[in-house]
Amino acid sequence: MTDNIFLFEGIRMVSDFFSVESLSFAQNFLVKDDDVIIVSYPRSGTHWMIEMVSLIVSKGDPTWVQTVKNFARSPGLEYKDEQKLLLDQDGPRLMSTHLPIQLFPKSYFTSSAKIKKP
Repeated sequence: MTDNIFLFEGIRMVSDFFSVESLSFAQNFLVKDDDVIIVSYPRSGTHWMIEMVSLIVSKGDPTWVQTVKNFARSPGLEYKDEQKLLLDQDGPRLMSTHLPIQLFPKSYFTSSAKIKKP
């Protein structure tokens, strides 16, 4: 059962979703001033929040929400399968994360990016 658990900076992580490389990417990710980051606990309404913030970003036009999947509109900062989507996005970028504050991108703390939480 513990075969898929590893420690990253003293925090237990599941290797099915994360790797040392993907978590290092998240910590060193360059947050821009116009980025919007949805920060939430797992299973706490993240997808609903992505829907609402996506509608705000698109000024109420549901076309983007109806035609682009959640993970493509708001890629997970720490998920290895979604990190390339973040790099390909134009601003303002919308992203989501479940990372604790000690693993959050260092560049956020010197940016004007906005955080939304459920």
